[in-house]
Amino acid sequence: MAGESLPNNVNMNLPSPDELYMGVVKANFWKKTLTNNDFLQMYKRKGIAYRTINKQVQLMFKNGWNSEDQVAINIADEFEFDSYIKYAYKNALISKYALIYVDYGDISNKDYSIERPVNGKALGYYVITRAWIHRDIYEDQKVYDYYEIYQADGTTFRLHKSRVIRVQPEDCGKIEPAYDSLMVLDNVLWGIGQTMFRSGSGFPVLSVLNGMNIIDSPNGEKLTKIQYYKKTGLMNDMNTQTGFVLDSNDKLTFEGANGKAINPGEYYDRAFQQCAVDLDVPVDILKGTAAGAITGSETNLKEYYGDLAAKQELHLTPIYYEMFETQQYYKIFEIKWEPIFEQTQTEVTNNLKNDADTVHKMELYGYYTHEQAVNYFADTYEVLDYSEEEINALKDLPVYEKKEQAFSFGNQSPEGSLDSSSCSCGFSHDEESALPAKAQKTESKYMKDLNKAFSTTQENVIKLLQAFNTDEKV
Repeated sequence: MAGESLPNNVNMNLPSPDELYMGVVKANFWKKTLTNNDFLQMYKRKGIAYRTINKQVQLMFKNGWNSEDQVAINIADEFEFDSYIKYAYKNALISKYALIYVDYGDISNKDYSIERPVNGKALGYYVITRAWIHRDIYEDQKVYDYYEIYQADGTTFRLHKSRVIRVQPEDCGKIEPAYDSLMVLDNVLWGIGQTMFRSGSGFPVLSVLNGMNIIDSPNGEKLTKIQYYKKTGLMNDMNTQTGFVLDSNDKLTFEGANGKAINPGEYYDRAFQQCAVDLDVPVDILKGTAAGAITGSETNLKEYYGDLAAKQELHLTPIYYEMFETQQYYKIFEIKWEPIFEQTQTEVTNNLKNDADTVHKMELYGYYTHEQAVNYFADTYEVLDYSEEEINALKDLPVYEKKEQAFSFGNQSPEGSLDSSSCSCGFSHDEESALPAKAQKTESKYMKDLNKAFSTTQENVIKLLQAFNTDEKV
């Protein structure tokens, strides 16, 4: 099991001293110094920050990665690389960084401050979140060789930096830049609730007849009627189920603010837009994420998914290579991430049509060999639902010879003029095409359009040549 050689008294089920719940913060000043506790509380409230981070991690790991190196895939599956990296990456988005502890099974005296064995091979892994890190290696403008890690009893031990893989996507976590705007959004939401209540019912106004008269309270204390109502909390915690019992001479009314209340919509929208900027997520997509589903225009979705794909390469791929090195696997191979944005069958078919036109031209003029064209479609469109006959037909695509000249200009005539009659254009069409039925229609349309374009070009060239045919001496 991963982490077997960590101290026995480390209990991950208990919160570390840095992760203790702090209750209600009464002095939550604007732009105060933020700690990891603030980020954890913001995430655990399961609001926009929670959904945004979880959705990003889910999308980035949903379709996974692949490689032509089957040995690497087997190693990653055996040691559950995806699970460890996914958990560490999510915590890094919350808290700036997390550590993946590598268990080499070489610690006998519980001294984790020594450097890892040079040829050591990992037996397992263990994710250490920032809440369990007492001191980073980058602190006090110095770089230390070890981390200080909390134990469940509050004591710490030193852990050499060579024994961990540091997962830190950016200079800060995802919550920190958006913390203030998320707090403002929460306050606006609270204000919306208040506005709805006040707008619907108005402000309570209690008119007390002879309010300054002294009365005897139930405990014998002498108070004015107004003092008595205040002390008993008559007007506190009012809601839709609140009822009142009053002297018949007293009167309770609800007065609206001239029938109007502040419209919170534009305040909420502005705060929401700022959250989108700080979280680096398009507004439409953030709204969908907050509601539990990714929504937005196709352009926004493609841009957002494109950003996540780039983060897969920049943030995740290097971690996987480090994990493979801990298994003493240094073979050079490529990690290919599966596309996040999944196209519909119609979109795939349209792309195939466009690519077929382009590749057809490139093969016609010799930029693609026949084999390269077939391999391109086999690799790019393997998800298409071809029948066995169509797949076999793809292997026998007709070979197009390279055209050295699209059209030619004849030799100069004895009179010194250009002979327009020798202008010709040639374009071949395979009447017995071995292409699948789907592709034959595309080929036929393409040939008609191309021949039409060449005919127009030929007419223009002939007119140009005729303009040069003149007996005038220059």
